[in-house]
Amino acid sequence: MLPGFSCRDLEAVLVKYNEDEAEKSIVMCPAFWFQGSSPTMEFEELVQRCEEKDLHLVIGCDSNPQHTVRASTDFNNR
Repeated sequence: MLPGFSCRDLEAVLVKYNEDEAEKSIVMCPAFWFQGSSPTMEFEELVQRCEEKDLHLVIGCDSNPQHTVRASTDFNNR
């Protein structure tokens, strides 16, 4: 986990793996943003850090997570 880059709507992890006998790293993070909201400060800092450290970043994003689990009152069963 990367706690400095995690919050209620973002959870970043650093994954290390071996490829061709070399250790490599990739950052993965699921992110959630409500319709009309902007990415969090933690997300912006994570992108900047990955650029600085030359790390690949994989983002799984739900930019309209309408469900009661996400504190939304506007959702459907899809």
